[in-house]
Amino acid sequence: MKHETPSLTELPTSHSDELKKRMTVYSIIMGLRVLSILIFLVVPGWWKVAPAIFAVFSSYFAVIIANAVGMFSKPAGQVQKPTRELE
Repeated sequence: MKHETPSLTELPTSHSDELKKRMTVYSIIMGLRVLSILIFLVVPGWWKVAPAIFAVFSSYFAVIIANAVGMFSKPAGQVQKPTRELE
């Protein structure tokens, strides 16, 4: 029987790396939300509508997008069961 050694490139992303990606994406979107609130305070008239809408809905979309970050990464290789070979 031929043994195939698993490759390191086939391993899934570690939990800490995935969490770091999610937190980075979430922080960027929340930073844009703060920026849109500041723009809302400065811009006069009807131009306030766009930053206000973004500020309201961005927290929902930030969570959805941050959780979807791991979905687009390369799929992990198959997990092999450890077996004892009889000789």
